[in-house]
Amino acid sequence: MTAVERPVLHDYWRSSASYRVRIALALKGIAYDRVPVDLLAGEQRGAANMAVNPQGLVPTLEIDGLVLTQSLAIIGYLDETRPDPALLPADPAGRARVRALALAVACEIHPLSNPSVLSRVEALGGPDARVRWNRENIARGLESVERLLDHPGFTGRFCHGDAPGLADCTLIPQLYNAARWGVDYTHLTRIRAVEAACEIHPAFAAAHPDRFAPDGAPAQVAGRGKVCCNRNEKWHSRARRDEGGDAVMDGAAQPTPFACPFHGSEAGRSFDPFGPAYQADPAEALRWSRESEPVFFSEPLGYWVVSRYDDIKAIFRDPILFSPANALEKITPPSPEAVEVLARANYAMNRTLVNEDEPAHMARRRVLLDAFTPHALAAHRPMVRDLVRGRLDAIVDKGRSDLVADMLWDVPLTVALHFLGVPPDDMDKLRSFSVAHTVNTWGRPSPDQQVAVAEGVAAFWTYSGEVLARMAARVDAGEHPHGWMYDMIAKNRVMPDIVTDNYLHSMMMAIIVAAHETTALASANMFRRLLEDRAQWDAICADPALIPAAVEECLRHSGSVVAWRRVATADAQVAGVTIPAGGKILMVTASANHDPRQFDNPDALDIWRDNAADHLTFGYGAHQCMGKNLGRMEMAVMLEEVSRRLPHLRLEDQAFTYLPNISFRGPEAVWVHWNPALNPAQTAPARDFPVGAPDRKAIQRQLTVTEARPLADGVLGITLSDPSGRALPDWTPGAHLEIVLPDGEGRRYSLCGRPGGDWQIAVLREDAGRGGSRWMHENARPGATLSVRGPRNHFRLDETAPAHILIAGGIGITPILAMADRLKAAGLPYQLHYAGRFAAHMAFLDRARADHGDALHLHIAADGGRADLPALVAEAAPGTRLSACGPARLLEELDRLVAARPDLTLAFEHFTGGGDAGALGQGQPFNAVCADSGLTLEVPDGRTLLDVLRGAGLDVPSDCEEGLCGSCEIGVQSGEIEHRDRVLTAAERAAGDRIITCCSRARGRLVLSI
Repeated sequence: MTAVERPVLHDYWRSSASYRVRIALALKGIAYDRVPVDLLAGEQRGAANMAVNPQGLVPTLEIDGLVLTQSLAIIGYLDETRPDPALLPADPAGRARVRALALAVACEIHPLSNPSVLSRVEALGGPDARVRWNRENIARGLESVERLLDHPGFTGRFCHGDAPGLADCTLIPQLYNAARWGVDYTHLTRIRAVEAACEIHPAFAAAHPDRFAPDGAPAQVAGRGKVCCNRNEKWHSRARRDEGGDAVMDGAAQPTPFACPFHGSEAGRSFDPFGPAYQADPAEALRWSRESEPVFFSEPLGYWVVSRYDDIKAIFRDPILFSPANALEKITPPSPEAVEVLARANYAMNRTLVNEDEPAHMARRRVLLDAFTPHALAAHRPMVRDLVRGRLDAIVDKGRSDLVADMLWDVPLTVALHFLGVPPDDMDKLRSFSVAHTVNTWGRPSPDQQVAVAEGVAAFWTYSGEVLARMAARVDAGEHPHGWMYDMIAKNRVMPDIVTDNYLHSMMMAIIVAAHETTALASANMFRRLLEDRAQWDAICADPALIPAAVEECLRHSGSVVAWRRVATADAQVAGVTIPAGGKILMVTASANHDPRQFDNPDALDIWRDNAADHLTFGYGAHQCMGKNLGRMEMAVMLEEVSRRLPHLRLEDQAFTYLPNISFRGPEAVWVHWNPALNPAQTAPARDFPVGAPDRKAIQRQLTVTEARPLADGVLGITLSDPSGRALPDWTPGAHLEIVLPDGEGRRYSLCGRPGGDWQIAVLREDAGRGGSRWMHENARPGATLSVRGPRNHFRLDETAPAHILIAGGIGITPILAMADRLKAAGLPYQLHYAGRFAAHMAFLDRARADHGDALHLHIAADGGRADLPALVAEAAPGTRLSACGPARLLEELDRLVAARPDLTLAFEHFTGGGDAGALGQGQPFNAVCADSGLTLEVPDGRTLLDVLRGAGLDVPSDCEEGLCGSCEIGVQSGEIEHRDRVLTAAERAAGDRIITCCSRARGRLVLSI
């Protein structure tokens, strides 16, 4: 060929082989032009590329009048003809070692990810096989490379010595590929150290694939998240000034402008979770994001940040697309000195339940799950109570305490060690180990701190191994000691392919942290928040039945786990934003727990909140915290014992401090004081609450009737207020209260009036009913105290609908009028249809006329004004939402009519059941497959699906448990449902995509989205 002035590189932007050559060209300072070859479009087999590369491959380099192919051959030619800087060592042994490292990547790992290989894998194994194949083979290959790097005499900052060479040219592109497929290599400390050194080298930055991405291609956030886009002038300008100068940056073809996925608000681009706002209050720091930008890219972190509830829950639900592989990845790259400390200790923490991919994760989880069922955990409660009482005995007469130091740290740690079967020795040492592990994984230690942190982690690893070896010796000697780790060691002996040796060691270290630190921090948050709100603390002291609900609300409001991480294994849409394959994700669960779309008045601590258990502090789905119910039980016991023995406890004025990190949060000290002279001489007996999420029926407020007046013939209007004078929480249209009668039964009444201030309900007296309304009319007098559950809203107004038709029959006006008020205030189109037999029996009739004028359509039977429901439905504009409340025959007729209009939506609410609630568990047995959790459960005759799900440790909310409210609804992926509820419309039942678990059953096998 004819010599050209500048070399020409024919390559594909994301090809590992092409990336290698670009690095070598940049290291050598060789200017070149570039001819892109689109592998996805098949251009490598086109005439133009075949003319220079007869194999139909990339890369090809035209240089010095030659046409060179095969990446390692090209790099070898460059090194021989342009020896400065050298890519191979001068000594034969060193050259052999570097070539071995390069070939281990280029010949052993890289070919397994060839597109043709992956196509065949997918054809044989299905759509998920490609991901599994790449993760398993790349991970296995990198572990081999890690072992080859284990040669302190040769390995330095780079693969060989302190200058980059051929091995680094091959390794870094493979790590880029590993990140794309969600491979976790954070435990490979030597590889990570080499990666960190390469990331700050300008030649590697100049060669990065994102600089050459075509139009519209999503950029890969690789390594520590350097952002390559034309907008990021700061990054590009720095690279141009770095060593190599113009020859490096200007010599390489400049990338074509493309649609950079990182364009967003300045607040998003500059967001730093180590900044003061996030460290002070993660949920508040992301309020702006929840409101306007729920998914954004943080340049300082190199992560996509997700802040809303539904989006985070969706990510949790799909562990294949959103791998947990990076959950324990060090957020701050280790320094070479820190890496050396860990290497000397043979630190090799690898997979645990937290960061393990499917299918291996679920196979192990099933083996380990039995000890975490509510029934099994309840056996630990006496030990927990004894521990708490012992700690309280030591301080109860002192009058002052740091609860963290005196109880909240030691109790969870002792419980964790007891659960594992580990002797409770070296408590202070374990606390320092735990702090080191947290800072090492989720913190940002300074360079000076990194070595000390690494020494703590290395010591923790060594300690865990020594304890594990002693425990294993007892098992091998034929002993059968108590403890979860002993059980796991025994399983290791019979299923070593599932419970591996490294897994045992990694889990020993991880669970000592996970089983106690999260509970200790959550408990510190709980006592702080409750003591800051005296009325709620006093309510717990007066009514201990509220304790489980208080624990759950504190977990929601101020949980100890504020964020988790994932990595996208393919391009993924989250809230309309494309997160590219390999993109790392920070899910801020603390923000999700304050999302107003999921929780009413989310910033308020409200121990009477009915849906607090929906929080994401424990995660969700297949990776939800297995120890969640152990933590709940410990917190409940601590709160009950302290509130019972020290109800007069007060929080001291203090500045709360927190260990700086992105994921775990709780005050380092909680100082309290009390007057020992006021300690109760006698206390009520201790209560053992059911293990698990709180029972909604136990969450009751004591409210005072401040007004009771007739609203219509037979209708009593009742106003309720908090006896302490506190403002009651706001509510949303469609919400109801449940009044608890003296016999323990509940009656549900919709909230009416307008949100804000005291609560108002209206009760229609039905002498032929079950007696609840008669009791209310006779006993709900001013000054009376009523036990109240709620508010709860299973009949929400959807303000996104283009038009609304509101239909009320009789006392059904109560929720409907509140909806009309809201629609009017929002300026949205609506019709209000109010039907009744006699005007004198119709509550709020005058207010409806005064407030809703032309929108109101009255249908009074005595005046000949019956509602023409068929005409009403037939004339409704497409997209209209019909909301109805009233007699069963009204709702059934509307359901039948709307079923013929699939362009309409119907919502309604019953308050009385259609049968015997006690018979809801009766029916043929069936199997329930919990797709998100990986469980298969048998639902026998005599037990409801709801009961079985809860027995397996799954958190499913419920309210009425009669099939009336819909709070226990779960999505259905497949199976035939036997609907027994009075919630779902005919169209919803026909769709077969949801089930009301308290009453409905299945015929055969049912696959659930839980």
